[in-house]
Amino acid sequence: MLRSLAIVAAPVLLLAACGPQAPNAGQQTIQGQSMARMRASVDTISAYTKGTASQASAHQAAMELAAWSDRLADLFPPDTAPKQYVDMTADMARAAPAVMRRESANLLAATDSGKPEQTAAALASMRKNGCGACHQTVPY
Repeated sequence: MLRSLAIVAAPVLLLAACGPQAPNAGQQTIQGQSMARMRASVDTISAYTKGTASQASAHQAAMELAAWSDRLADLFPPDTAPKQYVDMTADMARAAPAVMRRESANLLAATDSGKPEQTAAALASMRKNGCGACHQTVPY
């Protein structure tokens, strides 16, 4: 029985693999790219607060976060984002850009202060309130 199933399934799988591929199959979306870049920026700023990255690199990362924050409304439109992302509501998509702009501006100012401890506090606030506007931890 198992052998006959394998004999029938193998050609079906081979034929399915020969079908046309979607033009963007396997490529990261612009939304995924934005989240990856923002995460890399957060990691750079975090490294600065621990003394393993320069203030200049933290400043550049904070500038990049601010730039991505300005694009969130275009990347995650309130009318379509909830249909694409199961944990996102239209209210979250509407509120997130303003919150991220505020938090990233505070983070940039803290980074420019040259005080890693001030930057660490601003980074913690941005993670909680800015990133947390959409990326909420659900207790299980």
